[in-house]
Order: sequence, then structure tokens, then C-alpha cells
Amino acid sequence: MTNFDWRDIFNITDRSLRLVNQYLECLVLDKFESYDDEIQLTQRALSLLEENRFWAAVVFPDMYPWTSSLPPHVKYKIRMDIDVVEKTNKIKDRYWDSGPRADPVEDFRYIWGGFAYLQDMVEQGITRSQAQVEVPVGVYLQQMPYPCFVDDS
Repeated sequence: MTNFDWRDIFNITDRSLRLVNQYLECLVLDKFESYDDEIQLTQRALSLLEENRFWAAVVFPDMYPWTSSLPPHVKYKIRMDIDVVEKTNKIKDRYWDSGPRADPVEDFRYIWGGFAYLQDMVEQGITRSQAQVEVPVGVYLQQMPYPCFVDDS
């Protein structure tokens, strides 16, 4: 299964959860909400954050509720709970020590927090819509390169 990726796993899991949900009725799978503007979205996100129920939002600043097709150049912003992504207002860590950023909890937040997966889904949708074909596109991620390093206390 060379073309099997995380989207396929999500679809299989989603179908399985829907079946389970029919019997248990305890899972809420409808997690998508839409808003006319970013101000409404921000207000809703803040209220969901208080309940620990906000994960992410996608804002398309150049599109309006009446937009019926994608522009040639699509601009979007991903807004996420700051606890699951890296803060963007810092240049370096407060307490820096030499070595690669390889701590899976602190340094791979864009992966485990879901940002990279959400960005991939949005990009896949835009690409497929603009190209009018379904061509499988692979994603390769790499942490910022760092020379070979041995931590020798």
C-alpha cells in the first residue's frame, strides 16, 4: 500500500467512530463551525478555550461568505491553541544550550499539536481545487538542520 497515508487512517477511523457513535451516542464528531469574519471566530475560539474545547481555526482573509470560487492566490491563516504550537513571539529559548532542537515534547509542537496536519489538509484542498485533478502529493518534514551532535557532559 504505497499510497496509504495519515488521511486514509483518518478516514478509516472516522468511519469506525461514526458506527460506534450510532450505538453509544456519546461522541460528538461535528466539530466544524463557520463564521462570517475573524472577529466572530476569535470570540467563539476564546469561549471554547475556556472550556478546553478549541483546537484550531482557519481564516481566509480575502474570501467572503458569498465567495463562490477560489482566487488564483489563496491566503489563509491558521489559528491554534497556543499550548499546542510554538509561540511566535520569541527568537530563541530563554535558557538555551547547545545542540539540536530534538525534544519531542517541546520542539515538535507543530507535529504533535496538529498544525502540520491541518496545514497539509488545507494545502491539499487548495491544490486539488486549483489543479482540478486528484494527484497524490507527499509531504516531507524536517526539523531545522543541525550538524551532527553528541551531548558530552
